[in-house]
Amino acid sequence: MLWTRTADDFEGIELHPAAWQKSVALACGGGQQVGYGYELFTRDPSRALLWTGTHDSLVVLTGPDPSRDAMAQSVADGVQAGYVGDAFRRACLWRGTSDTFLDLHPGSPALVGSEAIGTGSGQQVGVVWTDNTLALAALWSGSADSYVNLSPDGFKRSRASRCAKGFQIGWIAREGRGMRMRAVVWNGAADDFLDLQEFLGDPWNVSWAQDLLVDDDRLYVLGTAQQAVSQGRYEMDAGKVPVMWAMKLRIAEPRSDVDSHAIVVRPPAAPAAAESDEQKVDRVAGEFAQAVVDEDFTAAHARLAPWLRRQVTPQRLHRILHAAMIDGVAPGEFSTGGNNSTVDELRAHYREYHKDDDSRTLATTDDFGAWGQPSIYIADEITPANFRQWMWIEFAPDPEEEADVDFCLKLWLIVVELEGAMVIGHLEPGE
Repeated sequence: MLWTRTADDFEGIELHPAAWQKSVALACGGGQQVGYGYELFTRDPSRALLWTGTHDSLVVLTGPDPSRDAMAQSVADGVQAGYVGDAFRRACLWRGTSDTFLDLHPGSPALVGSEAIGTGSGQQVGVVWTDNTLALAALWSGSADSYVNLSPDGFKRSRASRCAKGFQIGWIAREGRGMRMRAVVWNGAADDFLDLQEFLGDPWNVSWAQDLLVDDDRLYVLGTAQQAVSQGRYEMDAGKVPVMWAMKLRIAEPRSDVDSHAIVVRPPAAPAAAESDEQKVDRVAGEFAQAVVDEDFTAAHARLAPWLRRQVTPQRLHRILHAAMIDGVAPGEFSTGGNNSTVDELRAHYREYHKDDDSRTLATTDDFGAWGQPSIYIADEITPANFRQWMWIEFAPDPEEEADVDFCLKLWLIVVELEGAMVIGHLEPGE
């Protein structure tokens, strides 16, 4: 969705392209919007997407090899920045079409991956990964040869996320892992930076910068402050708050012409309306997914149908899902999707590879995903009459945490309606 401010209200425009299964808008600027999407989620690579205010304006952006993933993460001044590639990403930019693709990945063999996260005022910022998988903040000026390492001496990790008028913002960290990040603003070089964490009082011992605005003689940096507490060998989140740092510049910049397309807000509250079945399905899936993110497996267990609750306890559910997480990376956010498969079609698929083996259940199976989903028996209690949706939940790491994977857990599920309430009647991790 694109929300645009009018004289006294906000107007919402759907950007999702027809016939595509999934689309996500990540950034906007200069009358353009960018993100990514999938025509067929289970088969196709992701495509970088560019819009100019309507779904009909969609332009698909790819790299030289269209079979590889592509994602656009920022846009400004007609330049779209992002990356191409799967496990080994390469930062790149486009100027409105795939044939303008420009590879930003630095030439050093010690750098095994990169991605551009922000762009503005002729610069691009993001991150590069070293051969020992440490992330370092990166700055480009439109070419791979212009790469600048922004990571200051004494800091093992860093990340730059936005740039404007010669300034770059992000975070730095002294340790090679953990939560102790410090918001920072750079002025084009690793040794020319301001540690914004120093201006936060107790108990906020972690921070990161997420966006900036340069307006006349003022620099505004928007970010998040967090309280991290240690418990044994582990650090835990004890709370977050939004913060804004304001600074006066010695040399004023021209006043910003703030683009109304860059203002993204929640729409005004609408009068309450009865939920549709589709909304109820989305809600129960979202509640279950959020409970998994929050590690509230009692709440997650409560969204299961009675026959699944009898199979697994909340503790057992926790162990099953934790074992399926890629590299043990905990989820920080999620997305959901579904298709038009019927319960009879799903049972036919299961029967093709597993006959009618009813011993394969959530509680008894550890080779989920064999020959595709569904890979465990669909309970007899699920019927065409109560079946509502075959869908998936894809979990990704917290975007502000360092992780070497794009997603860390995928779950497949069937939502059924029992006595007017939507519940999860079938659940299994992906392969």
